[in-house]
Amino acid sequence: MGIEIKEWNATVNPKLAMEYLETYRNTCEYFYLAAKKFSKSTVELNEIGLFDLTEMKVIKSPAYLFPNPDFRAHLMKRIKKQYNILHDVVEDPYQRTLLEF
Repeated sequence: MGIEIKEWNATVNPKLAMEYLETYRNTCEYFYLAAKKFSKSTVELNEIGLFDLTEMKVIKSPAYLFPNPDFRAHLMKRIKKQYNILHDVVEDPYQRTLLEF
């Protein structure tokens, strides 16, 4: 899951929201944008989940993004190797683990 947090007072518009979505789309199953204010047209975007920082609650749930398995696997391998973190993260977004059940 990806999340981008904008703590400014300006209203988040669809162009900015879509720029962040495109950044996260290939690697995340879900994407949230957190901000204090969203324009009406941003709320109408289909795939992005929205989190209101003023109310501290989800105001719109995201849709599944269908990440690119090869791109995500490559990125996860690089993160694990370079930063020595996220060792339990499944590299393929469609692979499931026994711990889920």
